[in-house]
Amino acid sequence: MKKLLFSILATGIMALNACPPKNINAKPEEVHQKGEWLYKVWVVHKGTRSEGHYAHLYKNGEEVCPKNGQKEIITPFGIMIYFNSKHVWGWHGWRVKSQKRVLIGG
Repeated sequence: MKKLLFSILATGIMALNACPPKNINAKPEEVHQKGEWLYKVWVVHKGTRSEGHYAHLYKNGEEVCPKNGQKEIITPFGIMIYFNSKHVWGWHGWRVKSQKRVLIGG
């Protein structure tokens, strides 16, 4: 019983640290790079009520995943916030905290 409970808890903790699924086979809509940082955004169901954004952040070629409870990270693009919508629409992954700021590739 203890082993089963530990397995369930460990799986849950791993899920909290997971990055968004990589099931997007299209070319990203946006690609921004500043030094060792790379930021990619994909748009799915574009122009529909189900439009969603999936964003991945990389540093030195490794995907940056949120740690337990982590909501923000400081990058050369600015402060980024992690979102994980339960719906297809909405935002999934990292996003610049201020919507007023426009990302410009460096």
